[in-house]
Amino acid sequence: MARAFVTVDDQSNLPDPVRTRLKGELDGRYPPTQAVNFADRGDVIPALFSYFGNKPNVYTPPEKFDSNHAMSFSGSASPVVAGGTLLGVGSGPRAMYARTPNMGERITRIGGRFRMLPGTGTRTTGGTVCLGIADDLIDSSSGVNVSMPCHFLSTARTWYYTVWTEGVGQVVLATGDYATPLLTDYATEYEMQCWLNGTTAVFDLPDGTRRSVADSRIGSYGANFGFFEGFQPGGDTDDVTAFTHVWAGLGVARIPKRTIDAPQAGNSFAVAGPTAPTAPGEYAWIETDGNGNFIDLHTGKN
Repeated sequence: MARAFVTVDDQSNLPDPVRTRLKGELDGRYPPTQAVNFADRGDVIPALFSYFGNKPNVYTPPEKFDSNHAMSFSGSASPVVAGGTLLGVGSGPRAMYARTPNMGERITRIGGRFRMLPGTGTRTTGGTVCLGIADDLIDSSSGVNVSMPCHFLSTARTWYYTVWTEGVGQVVLATGDYATPLLTDYATEYEMQCWLNGTTAVFDLPDGTRRSVADSRIGSYGANFGFFEGFQPGGDTDDVTAFTHVWAGLGVARIPKRTIDAPQAGNSFAVAGPTAPTAPGEYAWIETDGNGNFIDLHTGKN
């Protein structure tokens, strides 16, 4: 069956989406209090999703997405939910992969909303947020063990769309620098998202622009698995990715006319410094030494 797909960069030329009410809109499984409210954006509800803004602070990794799919992790960082975000903590160079299960068919859409927690000291290579679609469950303990039609990543200054071949590495298909770097204040929330159809990928950058690329590997590599990654190749000096919302979709790739809400400040914050917060209520405290170097992340309630 032929699939209609829009590959233009100019969002003003995109047609209004044709959609019907989905089960999720009827039974309330995706309440309006959870951003992103896809129905309000003229969008369809993804098959897999999780929102962390209403989650309590916990040290243990989540076991399921809100959509009831199993969530698993790989990487050297310890996944925690703190300050309404999912992030990986630890010391030194590290990565956290929040993984989908085998979705049983090709993932044609992957997205996430995130904030960036500023790194300590002088930044080196820069913390990275990444959305990936792969042919198998990624396991970083033995190197990158998968091929990926989508390896979409961004630092605060630069973005990349790449494909990844197992045993070979990544090939950059498109890259660019932001005219204005993303804010790393742990308050401003950004969104990035990608759709796949055949040999084409269309992706929305955190600054609100839309791009597209075409490559045979986008269509030929398997795509039943997805992941949401925070990567700090330079260690504690790098910015930390903190996801507020993640999602993945299946089936026909339908791109809504409006996809990205304006960057917005959240209302959940982590406190960084050498002294624990004393204000009443729940807190997420990023403990640092006198020089601003990361020590640990603590959660609690005063």
